[in-house]
Amino acid sequence: MPKSEPDSGSRPGKTCTAAGEPPPARPIRGLLLWADETAATAWNEVLRNAGYTVEMLPREGATSDRVANERPDFVALDASPPSNAALIRCRRLRADPRLTLTPLVLLTTDPRAMRLAVAIAAGADDVIVTSPDGLSQLAARIQTVLRRRGVLPARDDIVVGALRISPSRFRVYVNGRPIPDLTPSEFRTLLTLAEEPGIIFSRDRILNARPDAGERAPASKRTVDVQIVGLRRKLGPWGVMIECVHGEGYRLNPHPDVRV
Repeated sequence: MPKSEPDSGSRPGKTCTAAGEPPPARPIRGLLLWADETAATAWNEVLRNAGYTVEMLPREGATSDRVANERPDFVALDASPPSNAALIRCRRLRADPRLTLTPLVLLTTDPRAMRLAVAIAAGADDVIVTSPDGLSQLAARIQTVLRRRGVLPARDDIVVGALRISPSRFRVYVNGRPIPDLTPSEFRTLLTLAEEPGIIFSRDRILNARPDAGERAPASKRTVDVQIVGLRRKLGPWGVMIECVHGEGYRLNPHPDVRV
């Protein structure tokens, strides 16, 4: 199957790729291990349009040695049925010392095919569901994993509507006013939502979004709800930016109806 070629896109406020990141010094190179050729072709096209270079290999032939020898910046593993085969492959790749730090995501078109907690336990950084509306999220989700893993430089200030977050300074501002007294877990939850505004985050995904943050992850989904309550209270009128989507999770709305 053909290799994808870099392409560029734009986003308001800065020169960047379609994934939302300033163009790197060299193309970011991914390895897509496919089982469903039709789905893989669509994924490859999205990543190509986002500026990535992608090599495609059949999942069943992708031994740890072969993947490690390719030296990819990230690995995207097709979790199409049988999903157990993807988990076995994921564990084997992550067990290879040469691939311990390589970003690894699982891709699927079926939201029932793979549970995030199971994938995380197998060594994956994220599970990305690309159907029915998730295909547009693919590049942004991979960008988030690459930033977390250090393949892409961390953003300094992240601006979402009236909200500005400075990760390097551990500060949050609303309309230029600092928001004090956020706990580390509240800050990380808000930062996770702000990295992909408008995208719904399940409680499981919020729990596992920043596993390398130095503090043990919360033990239950209820903890996420408590964090959201605290964030809304501390953000004051702008707390309505954090929206609950019943049965799904939370998202950050850049343009809520704020009544000051």
